[in-house]
Amino acid sequence: MIEKISKKKILTMTILFVLLIAALSLAACSSGNGQNPSPGEEVPPDNAPVAVVPTAVSGGPTAQANYNTWIRGGPGENYPVYGSFLGGETTQIVGKSEDNNWWAISVPVGYNGQGWVLKNAVTASNADAVPYVVAPPLPPETNLLEPGPDDPQVTANVEVYVRSGPGTNYSAYGIAKQGAMAGVIGKSEDGTYWTVRIDPTQVGAGYGWVAVGYTTAKNTENVPVIQSPTPSTSIPVQPPATGAPTVTSIEYLNIRTGPGFQYPVIGIVPPNTSGTAVGISADGQWYAVSVPTTTDPSGQVWVSAAWVVAQNTANLPVLPAPPVPEVPEIPEPAPGAPTVTATTAVNIRSGPGTNYPSYGIAQPGAKGEAIGISEDGQWYVIKIPTTIVGDGMGWVSASYVIPENTGGLPVVPAP
Repeated sequence: MIEKISKKKILTMTILFVLLIAALSLAACSSGNGQNPSPGEEVPPDNAPVAVVPTAVSGGPTAQANYNTWIRGGPGENYPVYGSFLGGETTQIVGKSEDNNWWAISVPVGYNGQGWVLKNAVTASNADAVPYVVAPPLPPETNLLEPGPDDPQVTANVEVYVRSGPGTNYSAYGIAKQGAMAGVIGKSEDGTYWTVRIDPTQVGAGYGWVAVGYTTAKNTENVPVIQSPTPSTSIPVQPPATGAPTVTSIEYLNIRTGPGFQYPVIGIVPPNTSGTAVGISADGQWYAVSVPTTTDPSGQVWVSAAWVVAQNTANLPVLPAPPVPEVPEIPEPAPGAPTVTATTAVNIRSGPGTNYPSYGIAQPGAKGEAIGISEDGQWYVIKIPTTIVGDGMGWVSASYVIPENTGGLPVVPAP
């Protein structure tokens, strides 16, 4: 009897030991290197988009993620995310925040090629001598329209960009805060972005796009596919001289003809584009930037101060705003007709190109009946009053409108 009891005890202890080792192994795998998030720290879910980071240089300053953690656009949990940094992965450290709570790591898509991770979320090596890095400006918040309880809707799982189109190459209206809810009116053709309702007093079109991977959706099974606007054309900006007043974009940035959202967009510049600042608006919210006269006859365009990092701009002159272009009355589209809706202020031109004169601008949210398309698909022809031009046709850039039911439009030759 004594022998049998001893064998049973040994067997039980062996099983418990095996289970304990397995549990410890699982815990180590889930946390990257055995560490766990701090209480209250937000961590990305397993299906979150993963940020692309370069491989760490041997012997250089490196960060290894202790567990899955967010990479953000600045040193704070109020900045939007670039994606997830997976537990156990390593990358280069390029700096640290002024409060010593965040590491700046190498992220090619970020402003200045940088993203930010919490120090306690990674294990750092050889990083004692990295420089302090000034935080980029915090992007403005976009006001989303909350849905009814049974409406198609999404909730932001983390701070996320609200964009003018379904992709990171579209300009951002601002960010949605974690927990913000929005009504959904559609989804992108590839299913990676939701089309959400936005306060039309802030964004005239009344809707924007958020990435599916940063949201939780409800009642969205039957929402329609929304056609994407054509990505904007990048415009050339004159590089600044050494020591000149400079502004550098932190995101894809709209370039306008005047200091305000009521002025038309004439192009876009990608992140980390620097230009020479030649003036500032009276309210300090816009910078005038030098461009070739082939881009704009005035030799200058305007960019929002909320989306740039400024250097040496303390003594810039205050420049008067140019006149706002006229806003012609656009006829109401016929029921069921092909339409385009302006996502921002956009020129209505006499032909398919910026070299054609403007008849005026369509304000954000304006909807026109589409009656044709250019040969290259970059411009739509819309109905305008014959009192403006005899043939009743105006041209708007496909980059700044949302098309609906426009398949099969006739190709109209350029005048």
